[in-house]
Amino acid sequence: RGVPYFVPARIVIDCLRDLSPGDALAVLDAALGRGLVTGPDLVEARKLQHRWPGIAIADRLLRLADGRRESWLESVSAWVMASWELPQHIPQVNVWDAQGCFVARVDNLWPELGVVGEADGLGKYLMNAKPGQSDEEATASVLEKQADREGRIVDLGLEVVRWETSDLSRPLGLRERFLAATSRARPEKVTARFTCSCCSRPLTDCAQPTRIRLPKGFPGG
Repeated sequence: RGVPYFVPARIVIDCLRDLSPGDALAVLDAALGRGLVTGPDLVEARKLQHRWPGIAIADRLLRLADGRRESWLESVSAWVMASWELPQHIPQVNVWDAQGCFVARVDNLWPELGVVGEADGLGKYLMNAKPGQSDEEATASVLEKQADREGRIVDLGLEVVRWETSDLSRPLGLRERFLAATSRARPEKVTARFTCSCCSRPLTDCAQPTRIRLPKGFPGG
């Protein structure tokens, strides 16, 4: 009768308090990316729950949220890496060479470190399979194209770290690989240019509300 049973921002904050952090961040990122909630809506809903159980972890997740992430794996990875004392990555970045030719869209970029991160779930290998093509053939085809693409990224001076869902169950090993890549990286020698995938603007000038602008004095700041 015109009275909403569920308010999206309230549901998202409930998820942040009640779900496992990685899953909760995936819900939050997807809700932002699909335009189901806005930052101000979430901040207001959070105020109404400021004494509720789990609100401290919800505050941490609100700071990590980014609607440009495109998969559960990307969101869970962001939560796992949040404790590594790294600059916050930028999701879904377009990479161009010095001549202005498009090279790739990468899952994650740490421009200060000169490192690219690629989160590869199984669906990435099978979703473009041709009719009658086996899983093995589809995977081999993707891996071949992936190797060529990664080579072009490396040629621009970037280090690439790639991981799968199973790697998140061994975060120390993934962290070691990542730190090894950062030690090899030479960000001052990177020749690539970067633009935001959602609006094609420079990374410092994104036109879309993909991040949550938290008010001054927000808890945990």
